[in-house]
Amino acid sequence: MENANKCVVCSAGVRNGVCPVCGFAVVHFPGSFEEGMKLIKPEVDATRVEFLSKVKVFLPIYFWKDQNGVIALDREEKVSLGSGTELYGKRVWLPQRFARLPNRSALSVTLSVTVEQKEYQKTISVPNRMESELQEMGMEMDEAMQVKLLLRNQTGCSESGWESLFD
Repeated sequence: MENANKCVVCSAGVRNGVCPVCGFAVVHFPGSFEEGMKLIKPEVDATRVEFLSKVKVFLPIYFWKDQNGVIALDREEKVSLGSGTELYGKRVWLPQRFARLPNRSALSVTLSVTVEQKEYQKTISVPNRMESELQEMGMEMDEAMQVKLLLRNQTGCSESGWESLFD
């Protein structure tokens, strides 16, 4: 991640020399980004391990009911996708299967991400599966703490692009 405006620990946008999410200081080195990263890699890795233990990611699930012949929202629940430690470098799937939303080319999902007492919202769009089968929702987190949403059924899997959780 060579962008000077992104935190090397959590990929958040950096302002005023310190990451507003994980607190890691922006470090500048003469020479190449790769050479500088080799020097600070142990500190970056240690900070990331500590930070990941504080991160929790939730997905909203909406339940609907028939109310006098009209479908109405019954309730919303936030289902945990896992902690940052559980998600880091992995692909995870929720155990529930969901009905497909017809007539939509993409689904916009707003994740809720907590870091200690702070909450962040991140909306990610994933291509909708067109087959009328039940589907599963999942998430993948890479080594730079960027995520993508996943939607699969028996026919295939759709993926969003990579996104920072904190921008």
